[in-house]
Amino acid sequence: MKNEYEGVISIQYELVKLYIPAVISRNLNPVAMQFSTSRPGAGAVLLTGITVGILDGAAALLNAWFRSAIPPARVFQYIASAMFGRDAYSGGGGTIAAGVFLHFLVAIIWSAIFFVAFPRIPVLRRNKWLVGCAYGIAVWLLMNFVVLPLTQVPPLNFTWQGVVTGLLIHMFVVGVTIVFMVRRWYRADMALD
Repeated sequence: MKNEYEGVISIQYELVKLYIPAVISRNLNPVAMQFSTSRPGAGAVLLTGITVGILDGAAALLNAWFRSAIPPARVFQYIASAMFGRDAYSGGGGTIAAGVFLHFLVAIIWSAIFFVAFPRIPVLRRNKWLVGCAYGIAVWLLMNFVVLPLTQVPPLNFTWQGVVTGLLIHMFVVGVTIVFMVRRWYRADMALD
C-alpha cells in the first residue's frame, strides 16, 4: 500500500520546482521588477522609522549636551512635555519613557508619510540628496510651526545657531535617511538606481 501522503508530497515538490525558478527570474529581470505590484509593508516602515528615530535621537542628545550641557533624560522629558506640559520635567522615568515613545512614534509617522507619497509623487524619485534635504526641511518646519504649537511643549526661543543646527540635523539625519531607506525598499519595484 502506498503512503497516503505520497501524492501530496509529489505535487508540493513539483510546485516548488516551478516556483523557485520563477522567483529567481522575477528578481533578476528588470522588466518584471519595473512592473511589480508588490509594495513595502509595515515592517519596512517600522524599520525605517526606528532607524531614523535612533539617528535623530542620537543627534538631538549630542546637540543638547554639547551646546547646553543638557542631560539625555531632560531631552526626552522635553519631548514628553508635548503630552504632560511642564509636569513632564518632574515625572521621572515614566515621562522619560513617554518621551522616548513619542520620539519614535513621530519618526515612524514621518517615515510612513514618505512611504505613502513616494510612489504617488514622481518628483520624489529624482535626486535623492535634494529630495532628502527638502523633506528634512519640511519636517523641521512642520514640527516647529504646526505640530509643536498644538501640543503642551513650552514655547521655543529660536536662535540662528539652533535653527541652522536643527535644519541640518533634519536634512541629513531625518530627510536623507528616510529617502535612502524608502528608495531601497522600492528599488526592485520601481527600477530605481
